Amino acid sequence: MNFKLISKINIISTLSSGFLALGMALKGFGIWSLIAKTLSREIIQSSMFWVFNKWKPSPIFELTIIRKHLKFGLNFLFSAIIVQTYNNILALTIGKIYNLQSLGYYNRAQLFSSVVSENVGGVMTSVSYPALAKVQNEKEKFIRGVRLLLKQAFFVVGILTCLLFFSCNVLIDFFLGKQWQKAGEFLQYLSLVGFFALLSSILLNSIMVTGRSNVYLAFQVWNLVLNIISLTVGYFYGMETMLMLLIVLNVFSYLLVSHIFNGFFGYSIINQLNDYIGLMKVIMPIVLIGIVFSNFDNSLLLVVLMLVLQLITAFVLASLLKLEEFILIKNLVFQKYTS
Repeated sequence: MNFKLISKINIISTLSSGFLALGMALKGFGIWSLIAKTLSREIIQSSMFWVFNKWKPSPIFELTIIRKHLKFGLNFLFSAIIVQTYNNILALTIGKIYNLQSLGYYNRAQLFSSVVSENVGGVMTSVSYPALAKVQNEKEKFIRGVRLLLKQAFFVVGILTCLLFFSCNVLIDFFLGKQWQKAGEFLQYLSLVGFFALLSSILLNSIMVTGRSNVYLAFQVWNLVLNIISLTVGYFYGMETMLMLLIVLNVFSYLLVSHIFNGFFGYSIINQLNDYIGLMKVIMPIVLIGIVFSNFDNSLLLVVLMLVLQLITAFVLASLLKLEEFILIKNLVFQKYTS
C-alpha cells in the first residue's frame, strides 16, 4: 500500500532506462537501444524494490500454501496466456489480411490509446487491488470501494478519452508526421474501445479480488471469441468496420460483466448509470466543445485552444458541482487526503 514509494521507483526506473535508450540510439545502436530500455527498466525496478522492501523471501517451501493458491494462480496464468496470444495473433492477422502499412497504423494508434486506457487506468486498478482485497469480506465497504473506483475511472479516463478523440488527428500529425494520418482515424475508434474495456476490467478485477479467478478466465475466453468475430468481419468488410464492431462488442462485454457483478454483489448497470449522471454533466460539455471545434480546419493552435478550453470547462464544472471524484483527486494531488 506504499504507493508513494512505488511511484518513485517506477518513475526513476522509467526515466533512467529512457535516457539510456536515447543515448544508445544517438550512438547508433538502433533496435538494440529499445531492447536495452526494456531490460534496464526491469533490472533497475527490481533492484530498487529489493533494496527498499523490508520483507525478503525465505528458502522455506510449503506445499500446503502451493495447493491453496494453485487453482487461483493457474486460472490467472491461463488468462494471461490467452490475452498475450490474441495480441500477437492480432498483429500477425492484420499484417496478413491487409498489409504492413495498416499494421503500422494500428500499432501506432494502439500505442497512443494505451497511454490513457492502460497506463492511467492501470494505475487505478493496481492501487485499488490491495485496498479492495482488505475489505472483500465486508460487502458494503467493498461495493462502496468499487463504486468510487468506477466513478473515478469514468471521470478521469472519460475526460482524457474525449480530449484524445477530438485531437488525435493533429497529435498524430505533430508527433509522427502526415504520412501517419490514417493512424489518427484508427485512434478515434481505439480510444472508445479502451474506455469501455477499462470499465469492464475494473469490474472483472473486483470479482477476481474475492478469489473468483475462474470468472476472470471465462471472461477472457469470451473476449477471445468476440475478438475473433471482429477479425473475421474485418476480413470481409475492412479495418474500420472491424474497429467499429470492436466498440460495440466492448460495450456488450461491459454490460455482461456488469450483470455478472450484480449477481455476486447486487450492484447493477442501472446503479452504475445513476452514479455516472453527475459525471456526464462535466463530460457532455467537453464533447460539445470538441464537436464545435471539429467543424473548423484542424491546426495545432486550434487543437491546443480546444484542449485548454475543455480542461478549464471540466475543472470549473467539477468544482461548481462539487463532485466527490474531483474533490478526492484534487486532495490527493495536494496531499490533503488522509484515509
